[in-house]
Amino acid sequence: VSTQSTGIHRRCLQDDFKGVEEILNDNTTVTPYVYINFETRDKASYYRHQLEYLKNFAPLIAFGEPTTSSEWSKYYQLSTVGLSRDLPRNIHLLSFKALNENSSKHILRLTHIFELNEDATFSKSVTLDLTSLFSGRSISSCVETTLSANSQIGKGCQVTLEPKDIKTFLIEFV
Repeated sequence: VSTQSTGIHRRCLQDDFKGVEEILNDNTTVTPYVYINFETRDKASYYRHQLEYLKNFAPLIAFGEPTTSSEWSKYYQLSTVGLSRDLPRNIHLLSFKALNENSSKHILRLTHIFELNEDATFSKSVTLDLTSLFSGRSISSCVETTLSANSQIGKGCQVTLEPKDIKTFLIEFV
């Protein structure tokens, strides 16, 4: 067993004119993690992606003072929208948030996590029907937008994600 600590030292005695507009003195310690995968070559990329998303998008566990759900709802705004089914293993729900506090419109971002020809099974395009994605909620409209959700690209709730695609949708619930 061995340990490794890597230090990154960025120092500029003068402004380097790269946007910070100040002298830079950064002593950040980086702790690398090394994972060894003993899978076959054709399965290695699948397990790498699964581990990558587990590490980078770990579940958030939160605790609070209220002890009952009615007491909790006095202090916090509660809303849940669950998925009616699991997404395909090569699709990741990147973000899902209300457009504003009182809106029935939500921004949904989906990404295809594999590259073209990276995996024989998971590098294929995937078609999803957004209308059947959420449990207990009906979608009245789906609009594909740019990544920043400020310009419309197309309409429709049938979505095809090609390898490495990130698609953003403005969806409205009934």
